[in-house]
Amino acid sequence: MKPRLRFYGLVAIGVTMVGLAIVTLAPSAALGARSPASGLRHSLGQLVTALRQTASPTACLSATPAGQAALMEIVSNDVPSPPGTTCQGAFAGLGKKLFEEGGQRSRALTEIQDMVRTASLRVTGDRATARLTRDSWVTDLRGSQVTGAAAVKLDPLGVSHWIRNREGRWIFNDQPTGSYSSTGLRAATLLSNALKGSTLRTRPPLEVTFGFCSDQATTHDTVAATPPQTTPLDFPAGQGGPWFIAGGYSAITPGRGEYPQAVGVGGLGQQEAPFDAQGNPQGSLWISPPPLIAQWDVKLIGGKVIARESNNEGVFEPAVTRGAAGC
Repeated sequence: MKPRLRFYGLVAIGVTMVGLAIVTLAPSAALGARSPASGLRHSLGQLVTALRQTASPTACLSATPAGQAALMEIVSNDVPSPPGTTCQGAFAGLGKKLFEEGGQRSRALTEIQDMVRTASLRVTGDRATARLTRDSWVTDLRGSQVTGAAAVKLDPLGVSHWIRNREGRWIFNDQPTGSYSSTGLRAATLLSNALKGSTLRTRPPLEVTFGFCSDQATTHDTVAATPPQTTPLDFPAGQGGPWFIAGGYSAITPGRGEYPQAVGVGGLGQQEAPFDAQGNPQGSLWISPPPLIAQWDVKLIGGKVIARESNNEGVFEPAVTRGAAGC
């Protein structure tokens, strides 16, 4: 009987008028036939819980390929993941992040329930949109809470898109906008190819020259750090580490306060389009020679990589010299 009851349940979801008759004729099937809106609200709750309380990678199984890339972008919003990272791999460090951001789990359940209960759902056939109306989860880069419409706008889950599969389950179907989108990957490839073989010289007083080479034995590039003799040896000479380009990210500061960060508040940083208005690829360069992570905004203009960094003292453009890495 189970296959037959499951079949009737799907018919009840897909065809409203016939579904009414099936509810009358087969009440046991109707019990398992969640309405499209309630089913979507249930799936939304599972996703938000996975992202903000349990850090469960099973959320990846309830997402389309584009949705998985969007999940990676959400999880990795402060430090984008290197190329080759899977959705499950991106979730690996989320539990520690949630724990370190303090107080998150103790209040998660009630806030998740409130967010999901008040979400505005729009279902059209097998496609749907979920729009949050309450969101008190977002903080700015200074750790101050952002609430109301401003929080919903800054939360990557403020508006989410869904598609219903053949079994009637709602699957997360957001489109990634940064490095995990096709345009983001294209921008990252163009920038990486232009940077290979080049050097980047950091600002005084700790002047370090990084040479960007490609290790053909692996899919990961390496960076060689060569500090001058006049500065403290924070890096052993020739020490290497991974580097990668994240297309469409700009000045993203590693998080302070609770997830998700309201990047862009006060102009401190935001996710950019992978190509600017003139069609130049742009993104950010990430390097991690132990024990630090460094990041610069990069843009490819006329075949030349332009790098920028900013802090309280203003904007600095480190010198990028093509072909000087000696790779």
